[in-house]
Amino acid sequence: MRIKDKWTDYFKKPKEKITVRNQHDVAAFLEESFTHTSQQLKYKGVWTDYFKKQKPQLRNPITSQHDVAAFLEYSVTHTADEKRYKGVWTDYFKRWRRDEEDPKRNVFYLEAFLEVPYIVNPTKKGILELVDTYTLPNVGRGVSFTSDNAYIAVSHAAGTAPNDTQVTLLKLANDELSYADSYKEGANVWDTAFHPGGEYIACTRDGVSFILILQRSGDTLSFIRRVNLPYGSDGMNIQFIDEDYFLVTNYSTVLRLYSWSGADPVLKDTESAAGYTNDFGINDDKIALSISAVGTQPRVQIFAHSGDSLSHVANGMGDSKYGNSYCAAFNNDGSKVIVTNGNDNYELVVLSFDGSSLVVEKEHGTVVENFPSKVRMTPDGKFAAVNHYNSPYLSLFGLSGNDLTRTSTYTLPGRAIDIRFSPDGEYLGVAHYGSPYFTLLRIV
Repeated sequence: MRIKDKWTDYFKKPKEKITVRNQHDVAAFLEESFTHTSQQLKYKGVWTDYFKKQKPQLRNPITSQHDVAAFLEYSVTHTADEKRYKGVWTDYFKRWRRDEEDPKRNVFYLEAFLEVPYIVNPTKKGILELVDTYTLPNVGRGVSFTSDNAYIAVSHAAGTAPNDTQVTLLKLANDELSYADSYKEGANVWDTAFHPGGEYIACTRDGVSFILILQRSGDTLSFIRRVNLPYGSDGMNIQFIDEDYFLVTNYSTVLRLYSWSGADPVLKDTESAAGYTNDFGINDDKIALSISAVGTQPRVQIFAHSGDSLSHVANGMGDSKYGNSYCAAFNNDGSKVIVTNGNDNYELVVLSFDGSSLVVEKEHGTVVENFPSKVRMTPDGKFAAVNHYNSPYLSLFGLSGNDLTRTSTYTLPGRAIDIRFSPDGEYLGVAHYGSPYFTLLRIV
């Protein structure tokens, strides 16, 4: 039996809702889970020792995320050969909990928390598995998750009235998708990005007013504003850097930085690119931007973000042998950049980045079925998902050093337009041609 199964078995068998209220329940649970797994016998006593040594006999001492997170962080990161889990425990809470919330009083939240490290365990085989699908009004275009995976915003082409909307809000619970709300913009909406707080959605759209801001209140979407800006054209790609800033590319040679400013965006800076800007990846304060260019112009550029400013850092793939690049993605520590390219001989290019320079390390040719478009990395840097023009339309690659090895494919009803991992890497959302137009996958 997998360790993951033991977490849920412990709760399902003897517990009822709201019954994990003291340190002894948690200690007993963890003790049982590990000491009954032969490979994990070395942990016996570690869990309970933590509580016995540092915790007083209080009526209800585990009332905050910090107690549980500190306990688990202590237990795992002080074991040398298990350091791969460092940060996973606390990241679960930091990622989406608010200070005023106290979800640890509910047994099912604790169960979900304890499952996280095993769901993201790097021993995954790299197989794409179907979770669920949802039938949109028309072709899917952009995908974004809330940080807790509870909602997914999908932009799409308009259907036939009354289903002539351009943005659909989906709910995700227990691996099932359901309709929450939709919004009719009356123009093409391309990409979507949830604000890290999950209350707002920023979208790119056609026209001079190429940014659309929507608000999510529970299951309801409402219009906030459109952003009118100079030298505008149809919006293309949008991503948040953090709670205060986001980036946009449109059909131009400019990368644009906006401050969020309480859902009233303000253009703060621009940087000219070497060619027409395409999709990009973000790692902390660095942006890897893919470029449509010719000759010896670079096909990927690195920019840095600091406050209200952008600055150019490095160029890569400045060789006439390359075609246009369409997307770039960092690995988890920002030391590698993967770029999709339009030349069949260089479909996926792996570059190293040392903070100041980009170096091509390995070129992977004819590894997908024609014309790779988006590339997205899992948060742990182990896998790269790539959509491409011909069937099966979606491929998953394992990244080891500079080597990309295809571990699986998934056959979609039609060509994918956008792919996006959830913030925790648990899900991969795919917007595509061919009904049902949205497919939710996971890596196993």
